[in-house]
Amino acid sequence: MDHLFRCFILFTLISLSSFSGVEPITFKFINKCRRTVWPGLLSGAGTAQLPTTGFYLKSGKSRTVKIPKSWSGRVWGRTFCTQDPTGKFSCLTGDCGSGKVECAGSGAKPPATLAEFTLNGANGLDFYDVSLVDGYNLPMLLIPKKVTRGGCGATGCLIDLNGACPKDLRVSAAAAGGGVACRSACEAFGDPRFCCSEGYSTPDTCGPSMYSLFFKHACPRSYSYAYDDKTSTYTCADSDYDIIFCPLPYTSHFRNDKWVAKLSSSRNFAFVCGDDEVARWIIIELIILHWKGSLVSGNFKYFLSKLQPETAGIAKRWGGAPTREQDYDVPTKPRCFISRCGSAAISCWRSLYCNGTFALIASFITLVTNIGLDNFRQLVTLNFSS
Repeated sequence: MDHLFRCFILFTLISLSSFSGVEPITFKFINKCRRTVWPGLLSGAGTAQLPTTGFYLKSGKSRTVKIPKSWSGRVWGRTFCTQDPTGKFSCLTGDCGSGKVECAGSGAKPPATLAEFTLNGANGLDFYDVSLVDGYNLPMLLIPKKVTRGGCGATGCLIDLNGACPKDLRVSAAAAGGGVACRSACEAFGDPRFCCSEGYSTPDTCGPSMYSLFFKHACPRSYSYAYDDKTSTYTCADSDYDIIFCPLPYTSHFRNDKWVAKLSSSRNFAFVCGDDEVARWIIIELIILHWKGSLVSGNFKYFLSKLQPETAGIAKRWGGAPTREQDYDVPTKPRCFISRCGSAAISCWRSLYCNGTFALIASFITLVTNIGLDNFRQLVTLNFSS
């Protein structure tokens, strides 16, 4: 009888553990940058800290971290990190102030590109976004690995904004050879209108500024200011996630691709933001034209429709960010506004931008090589189709 009772208890414990045990999900951090990145992880309020809160990730390497099913928090990448003679660890961007590689419950010092998660939230969905509300320090792509409930769209800020950052927001460091980060207008000026605080603390009173639109035009899927929810928050269920630093060719070891560089340095591209780094995004936009025909980014499409290649003043304006909507309002049409996918669009682009077809193919190959075919397929079919 005693033996049967013990067996019953053991069976009950095993059964309970099988029903109550929840498999963790995984975050796979992938570093495609040319430099080492030190990822940081911070749990949200009321959520236990993870066993790993920071680590070293060499260029070209990846690391998988197990995350509790109902975790909430944020992750980011730290750059230009060093250790002084006393052993204190610090970073030029994204530093968490712990003095060590592990952040141990401390968050990123702005500016930093943030991936934010609330896992297993309402209706069992994961909610996630990539936020530039606290500024920007490096490109980041966030891709769910399972296509389940909620849409599971890829999101992120794909381009390197540090060179194009308006002077008022730019963070430079001689040791890094120039711009290393781009501050938010809230951090730079402390104005309640930019911070959505005090008398501007509601969606009705705090709208996008020309500074936040700089981020939004370049990174249309990312949070650009506090109330940018509708176009920036994504959902999925029961998925693992890839977090890729510097996902696109020109932000990593493909950055010197001569065909992309040749095109992006031309006047027809550089006029958009006055910087080759941002201009290259247009090439990537054209690479990911989908079959329904619109450009990947509706915001960039609108932006392009407002500009003429002959508008040389636009490039100069990015030396200090535009402060008036009229700065974008050029009432003439561009010479070629690509509005649908097909031979006409490619031909139009080719005639304007010289060797476009070859550069398109070369850029496509380097992009797929850089982030992988599966990730590229999901980037196109989930994130940019309408």
